[in-house]
Amino acid sequence: MKNLGRWSFAVAVLVISGWACFRIPPEHAPAAISKPSAAVDPPPPGSARDPFTGVHRGDAAPAPGPRQANQKDWPAQFHAVGSNYFEFVAEAAQAAYEGDGAAQYYIGHAMARCEETNALYQDADSADQAVSHLAFSPAFRELERQEYLDCRKFRSDSPFRGLPERPGGYPAEYWRSRAVESRYPVAMVAAALDSPGQYTPQVIATALATGNADAMLLFGWSQATAAKATESAPIMAAAWVLAACRSGANCGPTNDALPLGLCSAGIELGCTQRYTAVDELTASLGSRDLAEANLLAQDIEGSMRYRDPERLMKYLPF
Repeated sequence: MKNLGRWSFAVAVLVISGWACFRIPPEHAPAAISKPSAAVDPPPPGSARDPFTGVHRGDAAPAPGPRQANQKDWPAQFHAVGSNYFEFVAEAAQAAYEGDGAAQYYIGHAMARCEETNALYQDADSADQAVSHLAFSPAFRELERQEYLDCRKFRSDSPFRGLPERPGGYPAEYWRSRAVESRYPVAMVAAALDSPGQYTPQVIATALATGNADAMLLFGWSQATAAKATESAPIMAAAWVLAACRSGANCGPTNDALPLGLCSAGIELGCTQRYTAVDELTASLGSRDLAEANLLAQDIEGSMRYRDPERLMKYLPF
């Protein structure tokens, strides 16, 4: 059996105490953001415009998917199911197939998570064998054991039974691509961070200008990771995270885009089940930096009201 060492105590400590993030690889995080100009913007133009026109370099913008009258809060449902990704995917599959960008993105996220877990533990004969290397922490071991059991369902069953068959099936990459085609803001930010050479900075600004709090949080946290890696004070990154949290993003330990998941596992590493990204910022930044980040967050929130990508460009590192 392979060495199943995805988790280690040292990494666990690093995840809780710093800005490291398990699920956002370093290449997704651009360079740290410098402080923007304090100049006041002129009043916004009154003309309405399609915020996603011409944002992909060299390609025509695909039409957005159909909107459902009774669209569900798929991000909230995704965070609520814990590691029961199969249940979530089965419920969201039809909406995703019909063009719901949020359903597409979070199905892709769930599938990617389980594809990773199933590949990691492919040689394990049982859940207990898979997580035996985590004996140092019973709570952490149980968390990973449950994810192993939940993700194993994808090996023996399909959550896409109600959808038409297609060559290659419905893997994570399929749904990620669909979410980008649907112009779902979080998917656009994720794609731009993952492949910066393929997208202009306008893509991120346009996605953020929609006011989607989860897109703001993903962007801010990725910048915080980059700022930590370069040993720069992540004031601007913190401002985006603060603005996202105040705008309704899930900033707690149930959001696996943040390195706070161990807090919900009952592991005593300086956090509790109510520990949030704001608590992490408070612990990571000095009082003056935190105060400045709060002021910048207010500035970002004010600019967000205009839904104008150009007003947000000064808060980007590009």
